Amino acid sequence: MGGLGLAVLGTAAASMPSHAAVTPKPKPKPKKPKPKPKPKKMCSARFTLVDWTPSSPTCFVDTPEKDASATVSYPCDGGAFSFTLGHVTFSGRVENGIMYASAMTRYQFEPYDDCTWESHQGVTGPIAGPLIFTYQENPVKGESDCASPCTAAGRVEAD
Repeated sequence: MGGLGLAVLGTAAASMPSHAAVTPKPKPKPKKPKPKPKPKKMCSARFTLVDWTPSSPTCFVDTPEKDASATVSYPCDGGAFSFTLGHVTFSGRVENGIMYASAMTRYQFEPYDDCTWESHQGVTGPIAGPLIFTYQENPVKGESDCASPCTAAGRVEAD
């Protein structure tokens, strides 16, 4: 019985790999750094809010003053940008020469109804102009006994 046990043990030991026979794994080749993207070529245009008309002459419109202007830098091939026109900061995109920009303001209308209002404003159109300015407002959710909301529309020219 002793011989049989040694024979089985000897077979198992023979089938186990020896440390001397193990070859080390090759080191991975260092990865080449990705090339940095080329900076986008930037273009610029100057815009002026030439005119806007509120839906009622008694409306308060929380928008830039007429004749407010801004210089806008945007990616020539299209992409995201932002600009400030008067006290309102717009953000948006240029795609295929068309600008889409929007802004939101929040303000208290203390002299009349003491409500908190939110405005949504937009400037859209061909980057070469003319562009359309839009404005609409509503009391924030939960406000009551507020004045009637106003809208406005106007024109933005590229200089």
